[in-house]
Amino acid sequence: MRIGLGERLPMRASTTLTVTVQDVALADYVSAQITTPIVTGADWVVPVGVTLGTSLGSLEAGSRMPAGTRIDFIQGQLMPGTVLPSAVFPAGLPTFPYTFTQQAGERAAIPTVYAPGRIVDGGTRFAQDIDFVPAQRLDPALLQSGFSRYRLTSFGGVLVNEDLAPRMPVLRAAADARELPSGTDTARALERWLPPLYAEDALRHRLTARTGADLSLHGAELLLPGGVQIDVDPGRQARLVAQGQLTVEGRVVAPGGDIVLTSAVTRGTTALGLAPLGTSIWIGGDAVLDAAGRAYTAFDGDGLRYGIAPDGGSIRIGLEDYTRASRDFLKTTGAHVIIRPGARLDASGAYAEVDTAQDNLPPGGARLQRLAGDGGLIRIGSSRGILNDGSPIGRASGRGRGGGSGGAGSGEKKEWEVE
Repeated sequence: MRIGLGERLPMRASTTLTVTVQDVALADYVSAQITTPIVTGADWVVPVGVTLGTSLGSLEAGSRMPAGTRIDFIQGQLMPGTVLPSAVFPAGLPTFPYTFTQQAGERAAIPTVYAPGRIVDGGTRFAQDIDFVPAQRLDPALLQSGFSRYRLTSFGGVLVNEDLAPRMPVLRAAADARELPSGTDTARALERWLPPLYAEDALRHRLTARTGADLSLHGAELLLPGGVQIDVDPGRQARLVAQGQLTVEGRVVAPGGDIVLTSAVTRGTTALGLAPLGTSIWIGGDAVLDAAGRAYTAFDGDGLRYGIAPDGGSIRIGLEDYTRASRDFLKTTGAHVIIRPGARLDASGAYAEVDTAQDNLPPGGARLQRLAGDGGLIRIGSSRGILNDGSPIGRASGRGRGGGSGGAGSGEKKEWEVE
């Protein structure tokens, strides 16, 4: 559904832009990106927060700049509340990607499109006829049905408004199974049971992880709001895929596993090209993508500790692997990847202390041993552009262990190291 310039917005709308909207106050910090000099169309006072390189020299905040001045570059950030007049910048000011949000009831400052699959809140009023269907709700308990992989796909949108914890319970004999007569229905003799995260074998100092479950969510649009969490067992995968906008404001946890955020069509096999401007894989300032390894320790009969310290997992955003799409270009998302300040991406290795029995020590004596996992992988790619203001972490947890690796791809492979 398209809302024209100046028409009333029936719902809140957020759009990723790379040029400012004239005559409208900025709601957030915005960084200018001038690749070609701009000539101003009217007098202008340099706003707070920036320094301009111009044909008149360097101009600080508060300096008056006459019409016809050439701007070569802008240092710093435009502050919230700054208004860029259309008389000064008739075509707007080029910027790094930022989110422009308009509230329901406001008149559209830019043409706005609500993509198919958008969730419509009850009570929303539209000035035009639209086609819609009631949203289908799935009980999160469905993800504990006993399967090792769950894939939920919607040709419309996907809204995760409850915590999701896919698990793989098993069947075991009920406590009174031995007392039941032959021929009893198996449903009566068996019960569902979720094993502990690790089965402890104190005699052999061995831990056996339970069988977990992968989760894949795929929609025309996908939203994980703040305060909502997706949590899979260690070593498993959480995969979030959208054909259009993919927004993560909550938490995705896959200890030592694999977190994937990417773009793909919801039906058919045609590959996505460049996404429409304003479409992004958006990771909000309170979002957490946690693939860090989790240590686990237990005690044997002598009180000695044993355990594991797994490596960090992987976080892949917009670039699953280094497959070539064509020639030297990587197969990346066609949407912007935007990671806001405060977002945390963690693929660190785990650390644990255990006890090792020594022959030259009295019974029960042991030597301290430190276990440390390697850091994992953080990989980001986009054919549109990447703005990473988040905090990627891929630490190894001990001396002699390897730190994580990171990659950022935009058509070509580019490497950067994560501590």
